[in-house]
Amino acid sequence: MIRRAIPIAATAALILFLELALIRYIAAYVRVFGFYVNFVLLATFLGMGTGMLRRRNVDQLLWIGVPALMLLTGLVAFLAIVPIDVPAHASEYLWGFTSATNVPRHVSIKVAVIALFALTTMVFVPLGALLGDRFARLAPLTAYAADLAGSLLGVGVFAGLSQLRTEPTTWFALALGVWVALVWRRRALALAMTVAAACSLVAVHWTREGALEYWSPYYRVFVKPSGAPGDVQIEVNGALHQEIVDFDRADRSTFRRTVRMAYERPYRIVGRIDTALVVGAGTGNDISVLLRMGARHVDAVEIDPVIASIGRIAHPQRPYDDPRVHLFVTDARAFLRAPPRRYDVITFGTLDSQSLLSGMSAVRLDNFVYTVESFRAARAALKPGGSIVLYHLSGYEYIAARLYQLLWRTFGVPPREISENDFLFNHTFIAGGGARDTTGAVVPSMLRTPIELSTDDWPFPYLLARGLPQHYVAALIAVVLLSVLLVGMAAGGAAMRAPNWSMFFLGVGFLLLETKGITAMSLLFGSTWIVNLIVIASILVVALVGTVLAARGRAPSVERCLAVVAVLLTISAIVPGTELVTAVPGLRWLIAAVSVGLPVLFGSMIFSQTFATQEEPTSALAFNILGGVAGGVLEYSSMMLGISALNWLALGAYALAVGLLLKSRSAAPASRAESESLPAAPR
Repeated sequence: MIRRAIPIAATAALILFLELALIRYIAAYVRVFGFYVNFVLLATFLGMGTGMLRRRNVDQLLWIGVPALMLLTGLVAFLAIVPIDVPAHASEYLWGFTSATNVPRHVSIKVAVIALFALTTMVFVPLGALLGDRFARLAPLTAYAADLAGSLLGVGVFAGLSQLRTEPTTWFALALGVWVALVWRRRALALAMTVAAACSLVAVHWTREGALEYWSPYYRVFVKPSGAPGDVQIEVNGALHQEIVDFDRADRSTFRRTVRMAYERPYRIVGRIDTALVVGAGTGNDISVLLRMGARHVDAVEIDPVIASIGRIAHPQRPYDDPRVHLFVTDARAFLRAPPRRYDVITFGTLDSQSLLSGMSAVRLDNFVYTVESFRAARAALKPGGSIVLYHLSGYEYIAARLYQLLWRTFGVPPREISENDFLFNHTFIAGGGARDTTGAVVPSMLRTPIELSTDDWPFPYLLARGLPQHYVAALIAVVLLSVLLVGMAAGGAAMRAPNWSMFFLGVGFLLLETKGITAMSLLFGSTWIVNLIVIASILVVALVGTVLAARGRAPSVERCLAVVAVLLTISAIVPGTELVTAVPGLRWLIAAVSVGLPVLFGSMIFSQTFATQEEPTSALAFNILGGVAGGVLEYSSMMLGISALNWLALGAYALAVGLLLKSRSAAPASRAESESLPAAPR
């Protein structure tokens, strides 16, 4: 049995590893895809589900796998150099994009995203077929346990490679090597896949920008000289992220003088800056300015270790080497929850919004920093009379208005606002002690225009209002249509006339539980890459425990599990966990267990007990995975309803699944009794 379980685990490990690799790789070279990385998850689920439904054609489907990856990497290389037209959307700001309509050769954002989604789906179709073929050779729960264990291995290996700061060529070489090993007995196929894999690796390596390209756990980072002598520009995923400015340089260029004055102006207003905290410290400009102006102790928080390392090496003033500076490589929100001291001034640099929090969420990396709860935590970390200085490059004026009003609400008095004409930031806000005597100040009317404030439940500072932006609507409609088409073709008429709805809704519910878990744990422990990977791994471990309990007959009944899930999700929706953590910091682990761990455990026991009774386990699992696609689409509803609504959607999905399951169970004995009462057929 163990020998038959190993190929399942290896295939599952390859699938999850390749999913994580594609999330990083595509967004790194096709920058607009950084706002759609959860589409890789949807494509993975759709491809796996479709492949499982066609597992009997596994020999034919395996021939399209690596060629599909070769086409995908080629498309990424093409889109990395061809402008993508991203029309301005007043309802949401996509960081740093301008329309390319007037460029002779350009690609529409919709075409680019849909093409990448379709090819990513095709990469996973043969892997789904291979997994389904091997699933059918073992008992359902044994096969599923092997699948979970393999997925856990895939997460661990990718986490290790990310920690080592390896590049995509290494990831795909490992993944394709495992893929060839899985089909080695099919010699002609293995040889063809080896050739296609080599072509894919050439395309992956060809897209590199040279020796000054580095890979952090979040981005492809590229370092290049700036237009100003002595300065250095940092690009992430092909876009300007920040610029190292040499404030001590002897030349008196207008550019450097303007930037220096913009940085220093707020500190001349706030007064005392003996102890300072910089969140979003980046390569060190803010730290350098604070040290020049007399700060005696600076805590610097930067989420990206590679960017901090570049600042340590490349910044002319070497601010990170100063004994007054203490670097913390962590998430700003997590640091603010339990800072080591209180500060005279807390500086918010323009934090990053060019990537999503994870491949399971529409929330961006910095969104939980610009919320009511986050600013409240920052105020609590100030000394009496302390100030907040917030620099921001606001693409739309409503973003600046939201930040202004967040600070106003936090401190009860309007902040001081300085409009800047700088490419690094265009607004500076000063709140707290530095905002005294602003009662009669003239403030642009647009900053006072009422707007909904972002909160931990609705953390979308770059949305104009609640709603789903048009560019997401178009892409999601394409995902749904492609899903219906592929599933219809793969399942055939009989399966589509009688789909396994109970397993489908279990997939919807579990995906929503995972998404909710990622966001909840990010609030509790930070939005770092390692937290996200630990959460994914923890969910897999808990699901594996639930599967083992169900396999040994120690799980509560499906009805009781549903009751527990209902209670836990209701509590999670009604009681804000972050508020409890603020009051009692030691409750973090308990809140994580109640809001994330236990729902996943009891949800997995519902799934395992349902899965064990399926007459066609592989087909049932395929519909479950396809339910995950639907759950991923539903996750976008958080932009309209808030994150707490995911609890209710997950609960509704589980209630539908269990209701359909119980209905089918009650109908089964009746149908059997009816068949037994029929007269025997003549011999």
